[in-house]
This record gives sequence, C-alpha cells and structure tokens, in this order.
Amino acid sequence: SLLWAGFCSQLKKKMLSPLEQERNELGYHMEKLPGVSNYLRVIHRPCQAGSSDKCLFLVHGGGGRAGQFKYILPSLESHCNVVTFDFLGHGDSPKIQDPSLYTADQHLQSLRAVYEKYKMKENYFLSHCYGSIHTLRLLKVLRDEGRQGEVAGVCLMSVGATPPSLAARSLLHLPVWLMECLRPLARSSANAAIFAPATDPALVQFENSITNSNHMYMMKTIGYDCSDQPLWDRWLSNGKEGLQGDIPVRLVCADEDGVFSVEDSKALATFLGVPEEHFYTIRGCGHNIMLEKPKELFEIVITLLS
Repeated sequence: SLLWAGFCSQLKKKMLSPLEQERNELGYHMEKLPGVSNYLRVIHRPCQAGSSDKCLFLVHGGGGRAGQFKYILPSLESHCNVVTFDFLGHGDSPKIQDPSLYTADQHLQSLRAVYEKYKMKENYFLSHCYGSIHTLRLLKVLRDEGRQGEVAGVCLMSVGATPPSLAARSLLHLPVWLMECLRPLARSSANAAIFAPATDPALVQFENSITNSNHMYMMKTIGYDCSDQPLWDRWLSNGKEGLQGDIPVRLVCADEDGVFSVEDSKALATFLGVPEEHFYTIRGCGHNIMLEKPKELFEIVITLLS
C-alpha cells in the first residue's frame, strides 16, 4: 500500500548517514576523468530555463564539499548550466590513505579535468576559500595557453591575502593519529571561527557530522599548503596574471568570518585589482557564505552572469 511504501521510505532515509542523504538529494555521479588518478563525485545540472551556452563551476574549499552549495544550486540552475564536484578525500569522495593524492597540484588537476569535460562557450566560477586558490591557478594555466577568453567571470569568496592555517602550523607536525584524537577538543574553536554566532545550531550540527569524515591525513596535507606564506603569495600572483584585468571578478567576504578577516579579504581584492564596487561584505555571516547567506550570495553572482 501507499502507506507502507511511505513508511519504508522514511525508515530507509533515517538509516542513511547525513552525507548519504545529501548525496541522494543532490544526485552525484561518479566519473573517471583524464589526468585524475581516482574517480570524482560530480554534480551536473543542465539549465532549467532551456538551452544555455553558459556554465558555472562551483568550487568548494579545503575540508568542504560540493553539497555545501545545495541552498544556492536551485536558483543558479535557473540561469545557466551548473557543475560542482568533491575534491578527492572530501565529502563523499573516496578517502584513500595516500597523502600524495591530496596535494595542491592534484587538486588543480581535478579542477582542470572537470572544467575541460563540462566547459561551454561562456564559463564562470563561484569558488570558496581554498577552491578560490585553485580557480586562480587554473586561470593562469588557461592564460598561458591563450585560452583566457573561455572564462567570462569569476566570483571568489571567503579568501584573503594571508594563508588560513598560518597560526596553526606547529600543530601540523603532530602525527595523524594524535590529530584525530584531538579533533573533538578542537571542534568548538573551529566552529567559532567558521560559523557566525547566530547560525542555526541544526546547520552547525549537520556540517560537523559530515566534516568529521574528513580524514586528518588529507587535512594535514592541505594544512601545510595553507600555512605557507611564500607558496600562498605565489598562487595569488598566478591568479593576478590569470585575471590581468580583463576577466570580470567579484570578491565576497563576511564580517563574522573567523578564518579570513574583512581587512585580509580587502587586501587580496586590492592586490588582484578588484574594483571597489565589486568587493562585497555580507553582514551577520561566517566563513561558509553559501550555507549561511545563500540568497545574498546569489544576488551578487547573478550580476556576474547577466
């Protein structure tokens, strides 16, 4: 009967982990792409308004996942094709105990492979934190290949001129097993840095339940990259060369982001040559802008797509 079928459906849903529930709702699929050693989980949403020659790539940050764009995804796909994916080791992607798979160059190769597969006539990026770094690096690669005209606009968010893990670099020398043991003790301070005080506790709890699956051997590799100022500076310089003033860019920060301050994001905007009118500060928001203030973020992104 319909009643029994509904009961079984709800029971099955309750048995799924939060990550599995999110995967089912968003419709991930596994892809093996050229140049990437392992399968990637990808979400591809065709434009709901009909045929479109625009594609927007959503690029998550370190320790994040494609699912963090879930609140803004429906609005975006009404205007263009949308593609996002999990970097290896993140979200629901395979978690292989090999640190060499989580290097910055491996992440760049994953982003490039997804871009090459799904790019269209007009391509845009909405990138978060560490994902912004890889987006800037990809722009440099495309510029070097004379392909900068493929990218029609970029929106960077929650990123700044100073690497985010600089203050915690000494902790990265701890063995992985000890870092795993210390994870619960660091949770409250991490939440304070990432989420605004007024963030819905249910959202914080849900995010914690998923990020707990991010293994420390992966986070440690990313942490080294995100605590190296000379390396960070070089990546930002790559981005400046990739943009060169002829690719429209927006930079979005949040006033309650404990990872990157407004001043640090402003310093990056100045370095990249982002016009003042295209630098945005979202009030009452923490690090994960796409989760906490998706409506405000959408209103900024749509100015890039129009």
